[in-house]
Amino acid sequence: MILQALFYKNWLLDHKADFELLCRNKLKESVKIDWSNPRVIIIAQEFNKWDKFAVQQMGGNIELKTYKLYEDNRLYLEDLIVGEEEKREAVPIDIEGYIRSRQPRKEIAQIFETLTQKIEEISDDIIRVVAKTVVSYRTTRNFASIELQKTKITVHLNFQEMPEERGLFSLYSSERKHCHLNITDKNKIDVALKMIRKAYEDTL
Repeated sequence: MILQALFYKNWLLDHKADFELLCRNKLKESVKIDWSNPRVIIIAQEFNKWDKFAVQQMGGNIELKTYKLYEDNRLYLEDLIVGEEEKREAVPIDIEGYIRSRQPRKEIAQIFETLTQKIEEISDDIIRVVAKTVVSYRTTRNFASIELQKTKITVHLNFQEMPEERGLFSLYSSERKHCHLNITDKNKIDVALKMIRKAYEDTL
């Protein structure tokens, strides 16, 4: 898949005039294409470790994104490997930096701090990874990603078996065993922690 995508990129760069003509014919108007920073974006349900290793060795503007499709046909994309252009943007290295970069309301930031602290108290084996858009937690695999927004927190959870309390989730995929749980006030922290703990226990 990766080699095929690179072939398409190289073909486009070798046939710029043909591609620009195709765009004009399709759009019925003159278009200007910026060829200064071409990149390859590969989207799949999952990638194996060899795919990730290959992209990291190749370098260049190659991005890997995973997707999850939910029951109501909503699509969720998550960055796995970002391109060189995005890497130049500042990526937070700790919880405090992540909160500053997300600019949430004060009460939402406080809930986020409480939630992340309690997650890390579950076990010393839990690994925290701070990325540009989420803070993820994993053991043998990723079990929870916490996304801080201005007015809410979205908890992305991965299960081995879907929990019975499906009414708690704003989105879920029975096939992929992946759920979203939104938190807008401190009263939902305990419910969220219960589900996070279950997702953690599913990794053991």
